[in-house]
Amino acid sequence: MQASFACVIFFGQKFLEDKFGMVPGKLIDQIHTLNRQDVLENLFRQAMRCSDLDSFKQLLSKAKE
Repeated sequence: MQASFACVIFFGQKFLEDKFGMVPGKLIDQIHTLNRQDVLENLFRQAMRCSDLDSFKQLLSKAKE
């Protein structure tokens, strides 16, 4: 289960970089604070619909609630 969780974070981060370019380290750190794989998977799926990094930040903020 742990390897799968790490893969979700790794590929999610790569997706964000491909979509938005450079992703600030602070944002990556916030992603790493999420500890539920299902929440991360949903977050990255929703990121596909985000038009910019600010939209993703709003999603991340909601995911942390």
